[in-house]
Amino acid sequence: MRATKATPVRGATRLYAMPAAPDKRRGRAESVKSRLKLRPAEPLIIAGEDLDFSWYEWQIEALKEDYSAGVPLMDIADKQGRDYREVAFMLMELAHYGRLEPRDNGVF
Repeated sequence: MRATKATPVRGATRLYAMPAAPDKRRGRAESVKSRLKLRPAEPLIIAGEDLDFSWYEWQIEALKEDYSAGVPLMDIADKQGRDYREVAFMLMELAHYGRLEPRDNGVF
């Protein structure tokens, strides 16, 4: 394995080692559907891998009601039995699609 020297990346505020050029022996096909997509040889960090972003419509309606009533985000998360990041993401998603009006005091 060849070591790479850290080089400046355009726009970066620090030096990063650029990944090694792909080696045909390194990756393995991710699925039959996407034979061209290879898994990288280095580990990937997947944000939110431990979270559940699936919601039923009745949960969304309860979330919207609590949000409109001014209930703080952490209290909504407790009531829903969810991680606060799942609730925050759903609120952002609802706002993005126009299903939620921003409230004056924010989410907290």
